[in-house]
Amino acid sequence: YLRMGRFTLSFRKGIVRQKSKEMFLFLALENLSKCLELVHDTEERLEFVRLSLEAAKLSSARCAFAQATSFLRKASGAVSQDVLWSPDSRGLALHLYSSLAEMELSVRQHDRCREAVQTIYNHTTGSVDGRLK
Repeated sequence: YLRMGRFTLSFRKGIVRQKSKEMFLFLALENLSKCLELVHDTEERLEFVRLSLEAAKLSSARCAFAQATSFLRKASGAVSQDVLWSPDSRGLALHLYSSLAEMELSVRQHDRCREAVQTIYNHTTGSVDGRLK
């Protein structure tokens, strides 16, 4: 699955037609999500999060909210919280969890929506060295 997911992503870069690019994105994420524990490189995991956000956006635009939620749930567990909420990737984390909260609400998972909002709150309030997070 890992090899197929990586191959599909590399092949996707050379495709011009948008519909085909979308199809390869979904195919790559399907394969990579089955073997994410084999990916040890943090940058590759962060790329998985970015691609999952892209796929979730495409899915929600088609009213496939359950599929979008699934992409975002997998992405939320792809990278450790310390790495995800570090200054370098904080914007990505905020985008991920705000999108996740929105999609959880769309599929009527109110408790999970609350968890996503709480995660944002926990990582964006308080102070670090006298500054707001």
